[in-house]
Amino acid sequence: MSIFGWEHKKVQNYGPAKREKCNNCSNEATFQLQKLSIYFTIFGRPIIPYVISYRLVCPLCKNYIEIEGTEFYEFIDRIHSEKETDNRMISPDGYVTENGAIYRTETQLNFIRQMKEIEMEREKRNNKD
Repeated sequence: MSIFGWEHKKVQNYGPAKREKCNNCSNEATFQLQKLSIYFTIFGRPIIPYVISYRLVCPLCKNYIEIEGTEFYEFIDRIHSEKETDNRMISPDGYVTENGAIYRTETQLNFIRQMKEIEMEREKRNNKD
């Protein structure tokens, strides 16, 4: 085991940030915001980050665009404000977007499927009687 080391990488994902066309795969996609930190290590434990880079990553081909810290924090502010807006728009049926579409979580969809199955079983029982 080595005492000193480097190249321990930590990637933090912050979510969707910007929709644009990728220069690598030529697909239009919503790029993900990431922060990459490379640490100096002692006995295999990360101690001090000596490189920090901010990136917009294509979700399809994993190609990335390096961005400046100021632009990174602007994206962070935008993501947080969008999350606050989404939290205010929650309904019992799921997430309502600005155009009125409803997005349901997987848990909600499973519950709805189970309830429909229960209703169908009740109808079958009632028809037999």
